[in-house]
Amino acid sequence: MQPVFAVSNDPSVPTRDFSSRFAAAMGSAPPDLPDELLEANVARLRAMKPPWGSALNPDVPLPVPTLVLTGDWNPLYEETALALTDLGAAHEHLVGFGHRVQDQPGALDRMIRHWDSSTALTRPCAKPGA
Repeated sequence: MQPVFAVSNDPSVPTRDFSSRFAAAMGSAPPDLPDELLEANVARLRAMKPPWGSALNPDVPLPVPTLVLTGDWNPLYEETALALTDLGAAHEHLVGFGHRVQDQPGALDRMIRHWDSSTALTRPCAKPGA
């Protein structure tokens, strides 16, 4: 993805060309969208900060309890999940829904369990009998 984002601010790279580069780097065909919709989608992609710009320090644990859900459909996402688990994140595979793991039955329950357990870790202790 580095070569794709290297040209994200280059006005000489037309929208369809950028879309094709992005899709090829993701291992898919470029979307067949009307010009207006493609322009909006590509503008959003060009404005994204690449994940490798997040500057996670491998020597410092994540600052908050983190849950990573992946669908085992793209090696890039699995590698990212592995890097985050190395920093302390929990990782669950929800196979069968590709990029939209949140649509898998039970995904919301997994997230709620994570949030509930995370809240318990950060919530001030109540006084006995309160």
